[in-house]
Amino acid sequence: MAEPKQGYDVVSAHMLKEDFIQRGLKDDRFPFRVSAAFSLLALFLLLLASLAADRNEMLMAAGGTDLLLYLLANAIFSLGVHEFERFVKRSVLAYLIHVVILSGLLYLFLGGLPEDAREVLPVYGALIMSFFLSVGLVVLIRQVLSILREK
Repeated sequence: MAEPKQGYDVVSAHMLKEDFIQRGLKDDRFPFRVSAAFSLLALFLLLLASLAADRNEMLMAAGGTDLLLYLLANAIFSLGVHEFERFVKRSVLAYLIHVVILSGLLYLFLGGLPEDAREVLPVYGALIMSFFLSVGLVVLIRQVLSILREK
C-alpha cells in the first residue's frame, strides 16, 4: 500500500483547488488581507528602492508599481467572487486604507514631500482613478456575462 503524500505537494495541490480559492474569496476579510499584503509589498519595494539608489524618483516609481499591481490583482479577484456588491464595498475601503498606508510610507521614506515629488502626484491620482474605473469595467464585464448566460 502506498504511503499518503505529505508535505509541500499536498499543501500546494490543496491551494490550487478551486474550492480553496472560492472559500478565500468569500471571506469578509479577504480584501483587507490583500491590502495588508500589498502594504508589505510596498514596504519591501520602498526598502529596495532606498537601498538601490538615493533618488526620490525610484521611491515614487516603487509606490506607483505597488498601486498598479494592486489594481490588477483586485480586478482579477473581482471576476471570481459570487457576492460582487459586498466584495466591492469592502475592497474599496481596503484600497483607500492601502493608499493612506502607502502615502505614509512614502512620506517617511522621502522625508516629507520634496518639490520633485509633486510632479508625480498626478500620476498617483491617475492610478487611484484607474482603480475605480477598473471596478466599473468589472461591473460591465459581469453584466455582459450574465446576459450571455441567460441566452
